[in-house]
Amino acid sequence: MASISAPVWETNDGNEQVTKLPCMTKIVFEVTPRANLNGFQVQYRLHSARLVFKPFAGSALPPGEAAGSHPTPTSIRREDRVIVDAYEGVTTPTQVTRLLEIDLSDTLKPATASLDLTVFDVTADGKLKNRNDDTAGISFNL
Repeated sequence: MASISAPVWETNDGNEQVTKLPCMTKIVFEVTPRANLNGFQVQYRLHSARLVFKPFAGSALPPGEAAGSHPTPTSIRREDRVIVDAYEGVTTPTQVTRLLEIDLSDTLKPATASLDLTVFDVTADGKLKNRNDDTAGISFNL
């Protein structure tokens, strides 16, 4: 099963609190995929009624997120509160840095938010297996 280290979620400039929205954030964690598989997939699920991932048309990563994300994922799905990325061919322990831009979904300001991370191994025929989960949080001072 792919294992993950405890994720750290903060603003892209290294602050633990978000002071303005929209805001580019980053989550950093290490994934150790099973060596006999074809890579891994990560699902990011945002938990806050007052926040969304910044909308972006198309299937590619938004340029601001792609510029600082390492390794660069293949974006599979992007919704208001869910993003799914694939890392094909990555079979060794890898530190993932993923930029995620968040914005307000209404006029009320959030105090905190959490981000659930789910990592799956991907088999050679593209099937997902061996789920692993963790959660990171971020606070706001708007």
